[in-house]
Amino acid sequence: MLSARGNSTAARQFYEQALAIDEAAYGPSHPRVATHLKNLAGMLEKMGEKTAARKLAARAAAIEQAQ
Repeated sequence: MLSARGNSTAARQFYEQALAIDEAAYGPSHPRVATHLKNLAGMLEKMGEKTAARKLAARAAAIEQAQ
């Protein structure tokens, strides 16, 4: 929603905060963490940060494959 309104910075901060909360609550290997990683990766991709996006997407994929 924020990114659709052109506020990529705020959207990124939201995704980062959601990721940090779920990592603290569920641990780094939880499926909810993978979801947040994918969301943040998508946001970073849109912002042109392709290397960072790929790293997060790879981490999400590893979590999903381990389930």
